[in-house]
Amino acid sequence: MILPREERFPGAHAVGWVMMALALAMMGGAFVLGGADGVKNGFTFWEFFFRFLTMLLLLKAYDILFFDLYLLCHSGFFPYFYPETKDHVGPHQFGFNWKSHLIQIALCPVVSAVSAGICLFF
Repeated sequence: MILPREERFPGAHAVGWVMMALALAMMGGAFVLGGADGVKNGFTFWEFFFRFLTMLLLLKAYDILFFDLYLLCHSGFFPYFYPETKDHVGPHQFGFNWKSHLIQIALCPVVSAVSAGICLFF
């Protein structure tokens, strides 16, 4: 629904890619630091598992509550920058990607178990 257009300012796409790379690096760094702290403190598999599971589920909750519920549905952020989306975003849009969220939530224990197993080797 967003029409293709020129960059809002020179380098806008590059700024977006850099911001995405920094966000992914910080999330990965938090995972690495959580694992390193657990190795240092002699965590068991279950302690690692629950640490990683908590981190992933809190990240997912933030995604759903902030990005989907607030930013997409209630803030008017997207219609401000993309007026063509005005009739398409709002509270009726909440939950449009529920299948994706459920798949990601279902994968959290798997990713946590694999990460916990990897940490036990160090």
